[in-house]
Amino acid sequence: MQPIYRSPDIAKLIEGGYEVDVIAGYLVLRSIPYLTEVGEVRRGILGTALELSGDVTARPTDHTVLFAGELPHDTDRNPLPLSAAGTGVDIGIGSVFNYQFSVKPRKGYRDYHQKMVTYIGRISGPAQRKDPAANPRTFVPTIAGADRSPFKYLDTASSRANITATASKLEIGSVAIVGLGGTGSYILDLVAKTPVAEIRLYDGDEFAQHNAFRSPGAPTIETLQRRTLKSDYFAEVYSSMRNGICAFGGINENNVEHLKDVDFAFICVDDGPARKTIADALIQFGVPFVDAGLNLRLYGDTLRGQLKVVGCVEPFRTEAYRSLQTGALAQEGLYDTAIQVADMNALAAAIAVIRWKKYLGFYADDNPVYSTVYVVSRGAVTGRPDERDIGD
Repeated sequence: MQPIYRSPDIAKLIEGGYEVDVIAGYLVLRSIPYLTEVGEVRRGILGTALELSGDVTARPTDHTVLFAGELPHDTDRNPLPLSAAGTGVDIGIGSVFNYQFSVKPRKGYRDYHQKMVTYIGRISGPAQRKDPAANPRTFVPTIAGADRSPFKYLDTASSRANITATASKLEIGSVAIVGLGGTGSYILDLVAKTPVAEIRLYDGDEFAQHNAFRSPGAPTIETLQRRTLKSDYFAEVYSSMRNGICAFGGINENNVEHLKDVDFAFICVDDGPARKTIADALIQFGVPFVDAGLNLRLYGDTLRGQLKVVGCVEPFRTEAYRSLQTGALAQEGLYDTAIQVADMNALAAAIAVIRWKKYLGFYADDNPVYSTVYVVSRGAVTGRPDERDIGD
């Protein structure tokens, strides 16, 4: 059983006989009786986004709830005074929450038991007066712990923003991140916060002191002195938050078959031949991927240059790969002497992850591009095929 079900207020709802579930950061109560406009007794679903402190519920600050069903009425066929508003929140329960109700006590709700029982009383009271058998306390056993989430605690960020259904588009099997230097480590930081089942990390280099200054987080001096592989270090860090982090060493022509069964890949390596080996293999395997890199140089006492992110995904997979063959993959050493700066690494990572999320339909993509370039000196972002890449 997930720890959240042991929170006193949720445990009290379960013990009271309500059909309780916790899905995608929402507390869900099923089989809630109500009266329709024509006086029929039906059952709906009540839900609310959870606020947590670790694995324990916190006091609710949001007094509203969501409801899946028709608008509840009283025995005189009048809509109940619930300050109802239409909504369309889908969290993957088989029904859409089509109403939001608002009943706000003067002092708020002390816990989720009080909150949900208050709403159930308002909604189910008329139905029970018409039919005493219309009881919301069904005592159907609660099946706890069936959540397939890879996270070790609930993702309440998605539920608070009501984007759980949209976030579910990112529930793919596996993502590979090849190279965990500056850009790759920031990509990991962003991907780790999505519901991908498995994240494979590939980097055979040690996590050294200079890496601490262009990666997310704040490693201790003791951590740096351990000289662990980057893949092992980052797997340890992000395994505190989620399951499915798998660490591997480097990738080369002898073990590139490792990537054959991944659903998506990010290439963030600074070695030209290695990049080409990996990209060629992913094309052969039919695995969509994004390549990201920086090209910064010191001119006088200022930095100039650009970062470039290429998405080898449909509908421009062929064009994108061709641009790589004549660009980063063809120019050996383009990135291996480039200056690395954390903010540029983070920006390249953000653009790469946005490209991935657009590919999966998380973000709208009205004007698809396969290449995105940010030029430092101009503060300009361009995308191909609509615009040409621009220089320093």
